[in-house]
Amino acid sequence: MINTGYADEYMARHLDAALWNAMTPDKKNACLSMAEYDVCAKLGIDTIDEESVNMLNAVYEQALYLGINYERIKQPVQVSSESLDGVGNRSYKIASGMEFSPRAQMFIRRISGGNFFSRG
Repeated sequence: MINTGYADEYMARHLDAALWNAMTPDKKNACLSMAEYDVCAKLGIDTIDEESVNMLNAVYEQALYLGINYERIKQPVQVSSESLDGVGNRSYKIASGMEFSPRAQMFIRRISGGNFFSRG
């Protein structure tokens, strides 16, 4: 498990430091745990190499992203348009591609040389 102290040090210099600091310790731990699994799954590995700055940064960025966006991410669909004229109308789109932080993906691209692979 990734140490929250190191995550706090990383986030202290982050533009979203206030959002990270507003999270409870339990939520930070949950976000770090989920982020660690997410990054491992994306890279097709079993554990994070805690000596790899890029891996740790990917986990920290993913943890922050989950902490801020988890409620939206776990929704299977998103309303893409809504009309109130007459009877009403709603259009939905599948909520895909939102589950990963763009900054975490940047660090993962550095690790993988731009190639994504995952377990079959």
